[in-house]
Amino acid sequence: MFNSEKKYLFLLLFLVCFSRALNAQGNVVLTGSWDLTLSQSDLQDGAGSDLNHTYESAVDQVLVEIYRFYFIWGSGTRTWNWAIDINKSDTDWDSSLQVWARRTGDGNCSYTYTITGGQTYQRVTDVATEFFSGSITGSGRWFLLLLANNIPIQYQIRGVSAVLTAKTYTTSIVYTVRDN
Repeated sequence: MFNSEKKYLFLLLFLVCFSRALNAQGNVVLTGSWDLTLSQSDLQDGAGSDLNHTYESAVDQVLVEIYRFYFIWGSGTRTWNWAIDINKSDTDWDSSLQVWARRTGDGNCSYTYTITGGQTYQRVTDVATEFFSGSITGSGRWFLLLLANNIPIQYQIRGVSAVLTAKTYTTSIVYTVRDN
């Protein structure tokens, strides 16, 4: 009798620890990048003129996927309210260049899903700010993966000028998912 109680207690502790790990805050995965290369063809009026000041990526330049695992004892329904924050982290960047981003679609989800915000261009700065948010409600037995994927993002770079030193400028866009 004593040994079976120990096994039961171990199993219960394992499930509690496993449940805590699965209920951790969500994750975000990105697919894609944007490498913009300028040449003489980008001059407004040929030799001696300035470059175009704004460049725009494809409407689905980057695809965002967010997900969160839930452990459910038996079966049940969970709702996850989330938000995506965005900021940039410069490697070698000129302060006159501005990065702007917008969400151009809703993506996919196999559960009840809402997504709001982010459909107009928003300047991406060094400070993380809310980009868009939403919720996912799903049902499962034992565990549940709440997933939204293929959320398309488009970028603009503004402030481009022939006055800037000709070199490679690099910045990274950081997406963070958080409970909302």
